[in-house]
Amino acid sequence: GRLGGILRGNLGVREAQIRQSEPGHFTLEVVPSSNWSEECLQTLSNAIDTRVGKKCTYQIKLVASIERTGRGKFRFVVSTI
Repeated sequence: GRLGGILRGNLGVREAQIRQSEPGHFTLEVVPSSNWSEECLQTLSNAIDTRVGKKCTYQIKLVASIERTGRGKFRFVVSTI
């Protein structure tokens, strides 16, 4: 299912991107805003757990920026499967 909705209302996230390189696992790269806290991390984790359940594993990785395409576009999901 779509995961874009998990970021709505989470004020601690400036940008995020889902990266998947193997079936059943993904990494959510998050550029934190100045409001980021451990509570934001827990809220985000709970939202993912509710959405995907035990269907796959994931990790949340804090990053300084999200890579853009060669044309400068932002992709919410990058899959190399």
